[in-house]
Amino acid sequence: MYRINKDQNINKVNIRLMGIVFIIISSLFSMVTPYLNKIIIDNIISSDKNLEISEIIIIIAILFVSQLIIFYFGNFMVQKLLLNYKRRLVGGIFKKSLSMSSPDYLEEDSGKVHNLYYGYSNTLASSLINYNILLPGFIFQVVITFAILFYISPKLALISIVASPLYLMFVVWNSKKRSVLNQDCIESNDRFVKTANIFKNHIVDMHMIDNDEFFNRIFNKDLMYDIKTTERYYFWFNFGNRLPIFIQMGVPIFILWLGGRYVNSGVLTLGTLIMFSQYITHLFDPLTSVFHIITEIKSMKPYYDVYESFYYKESNTQNAYKEIFANVDGINIYDAEIYSAGDKFLYNCNMKMADKGLYIIKGPNGSGKSTILKIIAGIYPKSLVKNGNIMINESFYNDISVLQYPLFFFNGSVSDNIVCGQNNSMIDIFDLSNLNKEIHGDKVNLSSGEQQKLALSRVFTEDRKVIFLDEPFSNLEESASVKLKSYIEEIKNEKLVFVIMHDDSLDNIADQVFTISNEELK
Repeated sequence: MYRINKDQNINKVNIRLMGIVFIIISSLFSMVTPYLNKIIIDNIISSDKNLEISEIIIIIAILFVSQLIIFYFGNFMVQKLLLNYKRRLVGGIFKKSLSMSSPDYLEEDSGKVHNLYYGYSNTLASSLINYNILLPGFIFQVVITFAILFYISPKLALISIVASPLYLMFVVWNSKKRSVLNQDCIESNDRFVKTANIFKNHIVDMHMIDNDEFFNRIFNKDLMYDIKTTERYYFWFNFGNRLPIFIQMGVPIFILWLGGRYVNSGVLTLGTLIMFSQYITHLFDPLTSVFHIITEIKSMKPYYDVYESFYYKESNTQNAYKEIFANVDGINIYDAEIYSAGDKFLYNCNMKMADKGLYIIKGPNGSGKSTILKIIAGIYPKSLVKNGNIMINESFYNDISVLQYPLFFFNGSVSDNIVCGQNNSMIDIFDLSNLNKEIHGDKVNLSSGEQQKLALSRVFTEDRKVIFLDEPFSNLEESASVKLKSYIEEIKNEKLVFVIMHDDSLDNIADQVFTISNEELK
């Protein structure tokens, strides 16, 4: 069985047992209606006896109460458990994302992570409910129904048993096809999500290129591939579900034909035969569901594999990052070859920074200025440093703050976005006047200058020993730039401040300026 099915963080035993009890209660009360039908038929037709109005009211009341119980336990409570599973699955992905090292997370495909939060979590929650709750509940219902049928008429019950293996034959025949198509659906959906994300994030660029027909053709190619793949899956899914219905429809007809002879001979009453026929439905419906769930578990393997590959991902990246921290002063990099994430050589690096001070790195666009910063901060893997040596003061571990782009904002007030739930006192060097303003994380309702001030205030409020700033003066007006420079000059005596710059506005207060030129950083 799949790993998450045994994971108590996702699939708690008490939740499973509770759900099974709900299904059993619902199953038992679903047996009430056929029995009441038997009473009515045998009393009115067989005995020529009219029921009293009080008896009719009691029967209607029993039916009403039984249906309410079936609704509450068999429908509503099971749906609540489904949402509980979804919460644990989605929450698990988010917790894993937070605990995963930055290089490992950035290595994951964004379309895959998007699907894990949305479509896959719904699909897996349904699968876990089916396997852990509905399957044992339906098996109980099948066993109880068989027992009732044998109690009523062993001969008629044997007919039901003989028909049952045909269900399994149809399911096995359809299972392999559906499993393959399920994998195709996952791959086609991932492919479309990637395309949609790329185009969604670059609509403005496409407007500038002004060739809608071309982009429509590429987009629709991947969209139609996804639609056609899903269409094939739907065909085989519904075809596989439809086949057992032939048996489900045919067996009751045969039972009624044969049972009619028992009624004529006085072996069974008409009410008992009708009740038996209705209980056949209570047998074949859950039996069909049992086989479908077993089939689904096999066809769900691609979804489980994708989820588990992320949720249980193990890596030595964080340990490798820890290895560069040692009992040294500041940051020391000697004769190191720096590569991009695409394994392209950028430059040889030699740089030394003290525990405190202001250090600036300059270089042409695309030269890899932010790469070395992100390696030191643990955002990029240590593997991008080849040969040479890199050592960082061990006290800096988990004590580095970074300003990088795109800037990060979430739904909440400006002050919430600065403090981020920390107990640190807010450091607001810009005298922000909109601290109570609510921000919309998906479409930030702040000017570019306000965004920059907020992001800088957050970095300073974190109060770390090391502060990395990538183009901190971007979008700032002159007065704000003056305040920022003054603050950097103040804190460089207490912290290590490492800044990526294009201009020389901080050169006169810097302890050292490093430059990337001719594949050398020094």
